[in-house]
Amino acid sequence: MTITELLWPVFKSDTQSQAEFAAKSPEIFAHFVGVPGLKDFFRGRIIFENGTPVDESSCRGALILEYKEWDDISSIHAFFPHSETFRSFIRLVKPYVAGPDIPQLFEAIVSAVLCAETGVTQVLKVARGPETEVVWSRLQKAIEEVYGNGKPLFSCANGVEKEEGVFLGIVGWQRVEDYERSRTVKTISALLREFGSGGEVFDVVIQLERMTV
Repeated sequence: MTITELLWPVFKSDTQSQAEFAAKSPEIFAHFVGVPGLKDFFRGRIIFENGTPVDESSCRGALILEYKEWDDISSIHAFFPHSETFRSFIRLVKPYVAGPDIPQLFEAIVSAVLCAETGVTQVLKVARGPETEVVWSRLQKAIEEVYGNGKPLFSCANGVEKEEGVFLGIVGWQRVEDYERSRTVKTISALLREFGSGGEVFDVVIQLERMTV
């Protein structure tokens, strides 16, 4: 099975903390090198929320990790939260985050890696309903009709453990301008509203860079 993990850390914004974190980042994120099953790791920040720009000074981070070659979800817990490697990571990063963050876990239907590699990645989460995947497919088709087949990329996953009952849809945009334009296309906007008809929609856009694993 393939597991997609999302994290949304908020980092301290004072100048000293920012400088120290930047200096120690290589040491901090080296803890993810060699983690069994971890194949891809991306790190970045939130740049839009619900279509509204998010200022860099908000220090709202984003991590996407993808684990493969596991028989079941319990395999992730050999690393999180029980391993000494993970505990060491927490000790190092804790002084630089505004508060704790709980990993969100999803079983991938389509891998998130290609979407994360585009560098402009829209993450959508909704409560799963009987028509959720149907609307998601219609949304993909509407986007492809505007931008062309294979231009934006798509992935999706179903929530597990604490995210049980949540559907994750991801769009990998080629450019920020493409995402911004999509907000003005009536068919896309209407399908986004329909996609979230079961309740609140988590809708952010993040810029990511690949990290070494």
